[in-house]
Amino acid sequence: MRLFKFLKSLIAEPTKPHSSDAEQADSSKAEDYLSLAAVAKQAVSPAPSGSKKLAWTERIGYGVGDLGSNMVWGMTTAFLLFFYTDVFGITASAAGTLFVVARVFDAINDPIMGMVTERIQTRWGKFRHYLLFGAPILGI
Repeated sequence: MRLFKFLKSLIAEPTKPHSSDAEQADSSKAEDYLSLAAVAKQAVSPAPSGSKKLAWTERIGYGVGDLGSNMVWGMTTAFLLFFYTDVFGITASAAGTLFVVARVFDAINDPIMGMVTERIQTRWGKFRHYLLFGAPILGI
């Protein structure tokens, strides 16, 4: 969040305070910029020296796996659109609106759930408890 505020402050026009506390405000802003600059530098720093870049064969392998997953998802979505309009009997605009609302909800909900899952630490780790207790619930 600090990084976004820092980048936004770089884009915005600087304003000059007209009060007698101008010097104090400038020094606190300078401290904020220094700490934000450190966060920004850490966020865009290159990979650690011990890590290697992926080879092109590995990149293509991951891409092919993602392509297969997206083909299945695309066919499922196309079938759902057919089912909603021809079998279930709703209009195409209602089905399209349903898909858009679901995508917007997903776009808002996913980052929030990512923050929640990264902040929770249990005795099993950060993510294992979701697999242990969520899988049986989803299996029902």
